[in-house]
Amino acid sequence: MLFLRVALAVIAMAGAASSVLSSSGHPAAANDSEQPRTSSSWAAQASLSGAPYQRCAVTASGGAQCWGYGPGGRLGDGTEVDHAAPADVSGLTSGVLSISAGGSQTCAVTTAGGAKCWGSQVGDGSLSDFSLVPVDVQGMTAGVRSLSAGGDHVCFLSDTGMVSCMGDNSWYQLGNATTTSSAVPVPVVGLPAPATAIASGGQASCAITARGGVMCWGYGGYGTIGNGSFDNGEIPKPVTGLSARVIALAMGDQFACALLATGSVRCWGADGDGQLGNNSLANSDVPVAVQGLNSTVVAISAGGSDACALLDTGEVDCWGRNAEGELGQGTTGGSRAVPVAVSGLSGTITAVSVAPSSVCALNTTGTLQCWGSDSLGQLGTGVVGTDSYSPVAVPSFSGVAVNPGPTAPCSPSVVADPGSGQTVVTFARTGVCGWKVPYGVSKVDVLVVGGGGGGSSGGGGGGGVVSFTGASDIGVGPATVVPVAVGAGGA
Repeated sequence: MLFLRVALAVIAMAGAASSVLSSSGHPAAANDSEQPRTSSSWAAQASLSGAPYQRCAVTASGGAQCWGYGPGGRLGDGTEVDHAAPADVSGLTSGVLSISAGGSQTCAVTTAGGAKCWGSQVGDGSLSDFSLVPVDVQGMTAGVRSLSAGGDHVCFLSDTGMVSCMGDNSWYQLGNATTTSSAVPVPVVGLPAPATAIASGGQASCAITARGGVMCWGYGGYGTIGNGSFDNGEIPKPVTGLSARVIALAMGDQFACALLATGSVRCWGADGDGQLGNNSLANSDVPVAVQGLNSTVVAISAGGSDACALLDTGEVDCWGRNAEGELGQGTTGGSRAVPVAVSGLSGTITAVSVAPSSVCALNTTGTLQCWGSDSLGQLGTGVVGTDSYSPVAVPSFSGVAVNPGPTAPCSPSVVADPGSGQTVVTFARTGVCGWKVPYGVSKVDVLVVGGGGGGSSGGGGGGGVVSFTGASDIGVGPATVVPVAVGAGGA
């Protein structure tokens, strides 16, 4: 989901209106990189992850919980016991920013900016490279903005936009022009810095560049690199044919999808189950448009041979494989090569997470709902083997809640300022209202509040007030209603 960084710099100015100055024409990356860490909406999307053996999520209190198949240590509770319901990850009952489940391990970014992993290929520099509890990743104890765990490798994005990867490198997954695996993170070669977002799949990874393009590396046999060939990418290769700036990425087993600034989705790679969403079953080595998405897409997720999109209407649409009912249609069987709406979801959905054979969605109250295969306890209901072809609530889990904000719209005027190269968004009304930020805005730099004759910090002249509920640095984005209290100010 796209969320825009807000700097709470308040400046007094004459008049009763309030304005927001923002850069124009360059949407931000909608993954971990461009989003403020205190944004509750961003936190919701970053709080869910799933893999073939485990499902993990961040709790309302900022802890990590996992459930599913225990052997291999991927659940992180200090044992290798299966859990059919969410169980606390040892030592991570608070302070967790985001989580990512992979084929061999699970990893998390803490609020302090460090990376921790558990399972196998944990990156702690030990000979065993295995741990039943979270351990620090070597060289990644600070300055980590996000991470993404793939089938057998993990990639990290630093606060400075540098990307490093660790794990298996048989198919160039580490992006360093070799096939030598590494137990600790090594820099990706040839990726222009700064990258703004990353995503890892089965044996490949992709990154969004600062200019909104995408580069991928790793196994390319199904066209996963997206550069017009089926060759492997020993180093990052530019994805061709993306018609607009990319704001989010998602990767499944051997395919990738990109959310564009237009609110549409393009996918490339394997398509044997219709996971490219273009009403075809033909693999594609270049991006193709997902068909049938009838509203603006605000978030995407992919896993295995499935993909899902969260629309600005709150609807979740999925496409691809349906052997275990993971498309949420109440039935199994029959792949879908175009998106279909998931039925039976309750509440307003804020995040969606696809794993091989199952999908979960989070609503504004922090209720988690999952559907698909439960062969390993992935649905978290407490009973293994209770497959569900429609969403069911995870009864013992409380996730990140998001305040959807007021329904009264701000309806600001949006005017381009050619002199400064900025877009000025002016709120003509006062009081509490909700602003749906349009596409084309990259970040909100300064909030200018009505008030006269004041100082640079917003005082004086009866200075106006801008109030954001529950945060000093909040994310806003297309189709996300943000509470803005606009002060009337003085004369």
